[in-house]
Amino acid sequence: MIQWLSGHLPWEDNLKDPNYVRDSKIRYRENIASLMDKCFPEKNKPDEIAKYMETVKLLDYDEKPLYRNLQDILLQGLKSIGSKDDDKLELAVVENGGLKAKTGTKRKKETEKSSEASVEEMECLDTQTEEAMQTHMEPKTSSV
Repeated sequence: MIQWLSGHLPWEDNLKDPNYVRDSKIRYRENIASLMDKCFPEKNKPDEIAKYMETVKLLDYDEKPLYRNLQDILLQGLKSIGSKDDDKLELAVVENGGLKAKTGTKRKKETEKSSEASVEEMECLDTQTEEAMQTHMEPKTSSV
C-alpha cells in the first residue's frame, strides 16, 4: 500500500543486497514514522496507513488479526479522502513514478452499508489499539 501511494520503498535502491533489504525492513518496522517520512517527504502522509502498520506491528507471530478493525482503519482512510469502498480502484502512474488512485463505480454495491463506520466504532478501535500497544509495551515476565 505504501508503495502504491508513494511510488517507492526505501530499500528499493539496493535490491541486489538481501541483507540491506532485510535490515532496512527491520529498521523501518521498528520506526514506522521514519518509514512514512522517507516515503512521503513532502506530501501529506496517510495517517490511516501509519495506524494500520502500527496495529499490524503489534501482532504476535501466531496471533490472528482482528480483520474488521484493520478494515475500519482503511475505510476511515477512504472516508478522509472523500472516497467510499464501493468505488473501483484504478491505478495510474504519476510524475514521481508513484501511482495515483482514480475512482469509479464498483460492480457490487452490497458493501456500501458496511463501509460507513460510525464514530463510535472508530473511537472503540482507537481504544483497542492503544490498549494493545500498552499491553505489548509492558515488560513480560516468565515463570520458571
